[in-house]
Amino acid sequence: MSNIVIADEQPLIRHAIRQVLEAQGHSIVAELDDGADALRQTLRLEPSLLILDLVLPRLGGLEVIQRLRQQGSKVPVLVLTAQSSEHFAGLTLQAGGTGFISKQDDFDELGEAVRTLLRGHSYFPSHWVGSVAPQIGLKAEAEQLRSLSARELTVLRYLANGRSNKEIADELALSDRTVSTYKTRLQQKLNVDSLAQLLEIAWRQGLLGGIATQSETGGLDNAQFHHMFDAMPFPVALRDTEGYLLACNGRFLEFHDISPEQATGMRIIDSDMLPPEQALKLHTRYLQNIALEQPYCSDEILDYQGRRIAIRTWQVPFRDDQGTLIGMLCSTVDLSEQDQQITALTQARESGKAISRTRTQFLHDTGEHLLTMIRSIQKSVRPLAVQWPDNENVIKAQAQLQTLHEQFEVLLDLVRIERGTLVLMPRAAELGRQTDLEIADFNSRYPGSVLLTLAPSPARCWVDASRYRQLLRALLEYCIDLGLPELTVVCRMTASTQAELLWELSVEPGPTSRAEGLADGLDLDAINPRRALCSHLAALMGGSLELEQPATELPLALLSLRFTQSG
Repeated sequence: MSNIVIADEQPLIRHAIRQVLEAQGHSIVAELDDGADALRQTLRLEPSLLILDLVLPRLGGLEVIQRLRQQGSKVPVLVLTAQSSEHFAGLTLQAGGTGFISKQDDFDELGEAVRTLLRGHSYFPSHWVGSVAPQIGLKAEAEQLRSLSARELTVLRYLANGRSNKEIADELALSDRTVSTYKTRLQQKLNVDSLAQLLEIAWRQGLLGGIATQSETGGLDNAQFHHMFDAMPFPVALRDTEGYLLACNGRFLEFHDISPEQATGMRIIDSDMLPPEQALKLHTRYLQNIALEQPYCSDEILDYQGRRIAIRTWQVPFRDDQGTLIGMLCSTVDLSEQDQQITALTQARESGKAISRTRTQFLHDTGEHLLTMIRSIQKSVRPLAVQWPDNENVIKAQAQLQTLHEQFEVLLDLVRIERGTLVLMPRAAELGRQTDLEIADFNSRYPGSVLLTLAPSPARCWVDASRYRQLLRALLEYCIDLGLPELTVVCRMTASTQAELLWELSVEPGPTSRAEGLADGLDLDAINPRRALCSHLAALMGGSLELEQPATELPLALLSLRFTQSG
C-alpha cells in the first residue's frame, strides 16, 4: 500500500481519483485544492506519489514541481490535466515531473500510470510519443517544436492535414514559393530529410485537425475580416475551437507588438509573452468556454512581457451561416492606466483619512488640555467671587469662563462624534419631563426666553437623557444667538404600531420677536459649532433636524426623533 497526495481544484475530480486509488489498495493521505498547500503537505508528508493538476490557485502545478525539486524532494509527480497536449508534457518533464496523463483518458490509464510511477519508472501515453520514450527524447522533440515561429507551426499544421502548397498559399496569403521555403526550413529545424518524416513528427505531436478554412469562417476572407476588425477601437481576434488564431485586427498586432505572420496560427500557450502558468490558465479557460459555448468576461492581473498589467478580456462565440461554432471572438483591453488611477485615488483617500485622523486626534488632545486649563482657572476664580460677590469684573470673568467652557465642550463633542467615540447610553425616561426640566434650566439662565407648549405625554421611552437635553440646550442657544429675544417651543408625540414613538419639537420666534421684526438674510451655511452639534446628535438618535430662515409662517427649527417605547 502506498501513501498518495492529490491536488486538484475540483472536489469531484479529487473524489473520483480517491475512489479509483483506494479500490487498488492505496491510501490517500491528503486532498488539496491549491498549489501552495500541495507543496507544503508534500514536503511534510513525503508521500509515495503526488498527483496534481497544472491549473491550481496560488501556485501552479509546474511551479509546485519545480519547487519540490529545488528543495531536494524525490517524490514522483504524476500530472493529471485537462490538456492532452505534448506541449504540456514537455513542460512537465522540464519542471521535473515523472508522469503525464489527460483527464479525458479512461481511468484505467490512471491506474496504469500510478503503478508505473510507483515501480520507479516514468509514464507518458504511447499515442503521443510512440512509446514510453526516455525523457530526453521527448524533451528534445518538444524543444524543437517550440523553436518554430508561429507561422512555421501554422504551415506544419496545414501540411499535416493534407493541404497542398497552393491551398496553404491561398489560406495564408502567401506565394507557392514562400510555402516551399517554409517546408525546407521546417525540415532543417526538425532534423528530417523528407516530407514523410516531417508529417510523422506532426502526427506524434498531435498537430492533426483543427484547421479552419474560409468556408468554415462563414465565407469571410482575410480582407473582409481585417476590414471588420480594424474598425474596432480595441484589439480583437478570432480563434478556432482549439485556440489557434484565425484572424485579428491592427490594434491586436499593436497591443502584442507582433506581425501578422507571427500572429496567425498562434495559441495563447504558444506565446512566450506570458509565464507558462498564466498562459496555461488562460488557454484552459478558453477551452472551457468553447465547451460551454457561452460568452465570457473577466478581469485579470498578468505578468506580460516582464511587466505586470491589469486587463479585461471577453470572449463571444462565433458561428457560421449554418450555426456551427467556429470559435470565439476575443478582445483584450489594457486597464493598467485605469488601475493605476484607481490605486492613486485609493492612496489619496487613505492618506486623507490618515491626515483627518491625525487632525481630529490633535484637536481632541488640544481641546482636552485647554478645557483642563479653563477648569483650573474657574476653580481659582471661585474664591474671588465669594470674597467680592458684587465685583463686576469678577462676575464678568466668571461668565466669560463659563461661556468658554461650554464652547470647548461643544467642540470636543463634535470631535468625539467624528472619531466615533461618542456613544449614546439610553435609559428609560419621560421625554416630556426631560424637556420641561431643560427649558426651566434654560429660562433660569435666560429669563423669559422660552415659552413651552407641551402636550400631555406620560409615555416613557429609551433615551440618553443627558445627550437629549444637550441637544435641546444647544438648539435653543443657537436660536437665541440669532438675535431672537423670545422663543416658543411646541412638542408633539405620536405612537406607532411597532413600539416606537415619534417625537417632534418645533422652535418658533415668540410674540416679542415677531413684534420686533425677524432677522433677514441669515447664512444657514456658515460654520456654527452649536448647529453642527445639534445635527450630529439628532442623527445619532436616529432623527433629523431641519433649519429655516426666520419667517412668520414656518418654524425656525424642526427636530424629529424616533425612540423605542419602554414599559
